[in-house]
Amino acid sequence: MTDIPTTPIDMALAKLSEEDLNFRRRKTLQAMEKAKSKGEKTTELERQYQALEAESNRRMRNRNLH
Repeated sequence: MTDIPTTPIDMALAKLSEEDLNFRRRKTLQAMEKAKSKGEKTTELERQYQALEAESNRRMRNRNLH
């Protein structure tokens, strides 16, 4: 029996190259930190960053399995 991955996959993120994914993660983190320093709401940026981070973690786990 095969284990079915429990991590949901966002197909738009899955299609990104490793370089693009890392670039978007960095830019989103910078935007989030800038918004926090200005006292702005960061809920949407945090959601985007978490999705990017989850995709990065998923890729890392898949690399480690092989």
